[in-house]
Amino acid sequence: MTNYNVTKVNIKDNCLDCKYEVFDEVLDEDYTSQYKSSKPVHPDLHDSVQSMGEVVVDLIPPLVRMRKLIDVQGFYIVPSGTARIVNIYARLRPEQSEGESVDITARVKVGCPEGERYAREDLLLEAIDRCGEEALKYINEGKTFDSERAIVLDLDCATETSRP
Repeated sequence: MTNYNVTKVNIKDNCLDCKYEVFDEVLDEDYTSQYKSSKPVHPDLHDSVQSMGEVVVDLIPPLVRMRKLIDVQGFYIVPSGTARIVNIYARLRPEQSEGESVDITARVKVGCPEGERYAREDLLLEAIDRCGEEALKYINEGKTFDSERAIVLDLDCATETSRP
């Protein structure tokens, strides 16, 4: 049996960049691997990454009123003793179409003893698990935003065709 642990999910230019640890129980072997796709991400993955926005505003309270302007780009996890540090990176879009975006990083330590735990750690770990599950669908099942059917538009008509 092979076990996977996703340690990084990044959506850049609407494409997935993922780092994950693999443990093969049969071979008793572990290694780290990276997956990059040039195809657009599926809305399921995009939505699971965006769900981490709640954690960003929880960790950076002044952003609460700007929640709708936060575009989460991804996360990465690094070990820290017996705990792990989760880094969530996002972009704060300008309220108006003009203006520049601001990059944001929210960091939180998870896996600490009970008295030192982040109050919404369960929410964060749930979001990380959802992101990891979606990313692994790309790696193990070839999931993409592509579909079996496409609409071909012509100047005179539109027809449905099957993809090869």
